[in-house]
Amino acid sequence: MNVLLLTLVLGLAHADQLSSIEGTLGHQYQQKTRWNTIYLTANREEMIAENGPLRIYLRDIDWLLNGDLNVTFYIRVNCTCRRFRVHAVRSEEVWFSMHYSGKCYFYIKQIMSAHMIYLVNISEDADVTFMMLAFATGHELSNQDYSNFRRHVEEMKLSVKNIIKVTETDICPHYAK
Repeated sequence: MNVLLLTLVLGLAHADQLSSIEGTLGHQYQQKTRWNTIYLTANREEMIAENGPLRIYLRDIDWLLNGDLNVTFYIRVNCTCRRFRVHAVRSEEVWFSMHYSGKCYFYIKQIMSAHMIYLVNISEDADVTFMMLAFATGHELSNQDYSNFRRHVEEMKLSVKNIIKVTETDICPHYAK
């Protein structure tokens, strides 16, 4: 019984967090906000290295009426930016799933004035990558936002030494809607 009550409380807390993030991102989207990936980290460094399939340069998140998302991002391979727009289906309270470089499951969390995505990618070869991405409207995180991101990286048991700042390599366009 106590386990069920705890599960309900945690579920409601996550739903409240998602509602808050939807409101924040939705409000910023209405103001034509464009997002920038600032930091990435992953358990498999090659996935977020230059030309890696998960070196994602986030641009846009559209919240749909049914709770799903359309996510627009770029991947840069050999100095060429390739734009992707993928549909992400809400599969659990705070989790979304999408098809990109295999199957991806992710959730979005607000960390002060920035946001974070925790993503699990299962490649077509069944390799599993755990990744975190920090994004914001600018090209820097405040010291407090970076500290919060770093703390979340540690909590998720990812290596802090794998954190890379990607704003210097982001030459991909901010397209007009």
